[in-house]
Amino acid sequence: MLMALFLLLSMSCGCTKGLHHQGKEPDTIPTELKPETIRIENTTKLDSVFKVLKEKQDSIDMLRDSMVYYRDTTEYINYINARRIEKIKYYISICEKRPANKQYFFGWIRRTMSEE
Repeated sequence: MLMALFLLLSMSCGCTKGLHHQGKEPDTIPTELKPETIRIENTTKLDSVFKVLKEKQDSIDMLRDSMVYYRDTTEYINYINARRIEKIKYYISICEKRPANKQYFFGWIRRTMSEE
């Protein structure tokens, strides 16, 4: 009973108007040709075009992946040098906080520069 009342209420509110918009069924596909539409009769030609496009897309993807790898990688020697600089900055901050640690500073620097 409640279901029937809900169905009648929804039909009277116009909830079904969106289903048949302008007299067309919702799954109707227009058959008129647009100016940019190309009708291809020979499908082998179309298959060869798709194959060429796929090859081009694969090469573009490969190039994009190599660019990401190149951008996101750092040479080992550059990484090590940056790490050494950060360690030296840390040792400087230790010595600035507590001047008594200055006696160890040159030993820390020698150890940092000898690490590989």
